[in-house]
Amino acid sequence: MAIKKPFKKDTIPAKSYDEAKSALKRGNILMLAVGLLLGTVFGALVASFANDILLGAIGIGINALGININNFSDLSFQTIRYGNFISALLTFIIVSLFIFFALFIYFVIRNIRLDNLKKKYPERYVVAAPKPSTDELILEELRTLNRAKRL
Repeated sequence: MAIKKPFKKDTIPAKSYDEAKSALKRGNILMLAVGLLLGTVFGALVASFANDILLGAIGIGINALGININNFSDLSFQTIRYGNFISALLTFIIVSLFIFFALFIYFVIRNIRLDNLKKKYPERYVVAAPKPSTDELILEELRTLNRAKRL
């Protein structure tokens, strides 16, 4: 069953609809969205590592050396807050796994649909043998000449 276009043929909205549909089919927007989500969660993980682990270790080290710096005298820089980092790490792992399984299901459905289309319309999906490149033709000619010399 074919899906009808919501617009009349050869109008600006119909052309825009076709362009938007082809852009979505290419998958670029999908991969861009996945990259944005993973980048955001990974950025939160790196920020948590820097703020909670590294700055805490630096603050403890500076206080142990007896250096008095106003910014590091704050209590938040004198402790390593590993709980916040573990929370950010778990969030990253959960979001990454969810995105992976969502993409996995999407590609499984797409491949099943493509297999069904190949079975229904095999003439559309016949793959022709690729033409040999000039390098391959030259190599084949050299092989035949070498075989002729051996005989």
